[in-house]
Order: sequence, then C-alpha cells, then structure tokens
Amino acid sequence: MKQIRIAVVDDSPFIRKALSWMLADEPDLTLVGTAARGEELLENLQHWRADLIILDLAMPGIGGLATLREILLRKPTPVIILSDNLRQTAPAAVEALHRGALDFIDKRDFSLVDFDALRKALVGRIRQLVGARHPAVEERQEAAPPTVVRTR
Repeated sequence: MKQIRIAVVDDSPFIRKALSWMLADEPDLTLVGTAARGEELLENLQHWRADLIILDLAMPGIGGLATLREILLRKPTPVIILSDNLRQTAPAAVEALHRGALDFIDKRDFSLVDFDALRKALVGRIRQLVGARHPAVEERQEAAPPTVVRTR
C-alpha cells in the first residue's frame, strides 16, 4: 500500500491537532508536517515532500492565496483548501480554485463535536485527488523544450 504524504497548513492549533488525529487512523495516510503559516510550509516544502497539502486561506503572514501560488511554482502539489467559512470567503475560494487548488472544504459544514463526518469527507477527497495528475505539473511538462539528440 503506497503511503500518501500530507502536510497541513492552518493558523489554528486546534484544527492542526484535530486533522493530525483524524489522519492518524488511516493506515495509508502519513502526516509529514504541520505549519501555522504559509512561510513555515514553504520553508519545509522540499523536506516534507508532501503528496497533498491541506491549506487554510485566512492565515497571518503571506496568506493562503500567496502560499498556494508559491506551492505551485516551487513544487506543484495537489492542494485542498480547508477554510473557516467559505460562504463569507467565497471570492477567495473561487480564486484559489482558479489558481490551481483542486478542491475545498468548509470547516463549518461539519460539527466540531463529530469529527467523523469531516474525516470521511477529507480522507475520501485526499485519496481521490492524489491519484489524479496535477494540472500545474502537466503544464510544465508541456512547456518544457524538446530534448535534442545530436548525432555525429
């Protein structure tokens, strides 16, 4: 069974801990790191080698959209946006999807008492998205210059 490496970026210590707990019960999912700010994730991006990143939009520092841009420039990786209230931050969520995020989950759609529903939704999306090719990776491969083979 291939392990899926996941990084979580959220300014809430409670959410980081809850996601860590939710993912710990899944034998094929490995939490490789958590960050409170986008800058912290970007510093560890190469080291953590995540297969998928769960990213909050509203964070101090460079924020979610700028972090997403940098992820896709530095190491294109599937990203799920996990936001406090997508009904209020809908423009930012749409912008994140336009910029390359593959999915989003509104934390407020799930009870903080019943983590099982959020865990099932999140784990299902993780497994689905990691199997898909990331558009940014495909664009870079298409844009790469052809290899020139010289013969004498």
